[in-house]
Amino acid sequence: MSQVILRGSALEKHYPVKAGLFRRTVGQVRAVDGVDIELRAGETLGLVGESGCGKSTLGRLLMCLERPTGGQLEILGRNALSLDGRSLRRLRRDVQIVFQDPYTSLNPRRTVGDIVAEPFRIHRDVAPRGDIRRRVQELLDQVGLNPEHINRFPHQFSGGQRQRIGIARGIALNPKVLICDEPVSALDVSVQAQVVNLLRQLQRDLGLAYVFIAHDLAVVRHISDRVAVMYLGKIVEQGDEAAIYDRPTHPYTQALLSAVPTPDPKSRGGEGQIVLTGDVPSPADPPSGCRFHTRCWLAQERCSQAEPVLEARPDGVGLHASACHFAAVRV
Repeated sequence: MSQVILRGSALEKHYPVKAGLFRRTVGQVRAVDGVDIELRAGETLGLVGESGCGKSTLGRLLMCLERPTGGQLEILGRNALSLDGRSLRRLRRDVQIVFQDPYTSLNPRRTVGDIVAEPFRIHRDVAPRGDIRRRVQELLDQVGLNPEHINRFPHQFSGGQRQRIGIARGIALNPKVLICDEPVSALDVSVQAQVVNLLRQLQRDLGLAYVFIAHDLAVVRHISDRVAVMYLGKIVEQGDEAAIYDRPTHPYTQALLSAVPTPDPKSRGGEGQIVLTGDVPSPADPPSGCRFHTRCWLAQERCSQAEPVLEARPDGVGLHASACHFAAVRV
């Protein structure tokens, strides 16, 4: 087992809901509500779930872009929440991010060279000033771009090329962890495969660990070693990639997997497909007990009264955690 380099314990992020003339707080949006998560050196943890389930918020918490409402966060064995500004900036070298939209995450008024060189100008002890241009050209070449295009602007590149620029910026400081916040969702399918393959190559070359946030389950399976499934701010199932995709035990995970598009027209809409009824509850007023019970076809009275614990159970291969009162792991 490799070393745990990032660990979040009981992480919470609640946003106040204000109303009325005096903007008084009348409630809270529980975007992330008690998440335990860990990442080991060199592995890829896939984080999946519907839009609005808290995936991106959790990603921002893990790299200290936002301060959690509650819980603990350790990065490389250090309590990240107790660090002052200078120490936190130093720690951020080891945890970088690739944003979702390559069209808005790059400054259109700056050249590609300036964009990729920005981390070196913030952390001036990483590269001498006279060596920055060479380092930027090396990074562009490393992500499959022409180093001679260092003076071009973002609008002169395609969407896939812009995302490669974002990746080059993300790996500039040789981080240990890269948070990939839906890095391929805005790209064409053929370009998605190229970017995912690039990420896998960089992981092998640089020893990176990824938190790969996505809603495309096929992409997540292709790149992930372990997968965590989120619903309404909580992780409801977690395990190795094979355990989640071949032996899902939580009804929500089973519903997500049944909705994955298939190229075979004969298998579409078959009896194995699960169609969820009802709307996703508001994170400002989540259901009592199991948060999925309002849409679950297996729900019983106990589900609305007691919240299930994310409990790891052996499934004949390894540990497989599921937050369901009636999870039955198929051995």
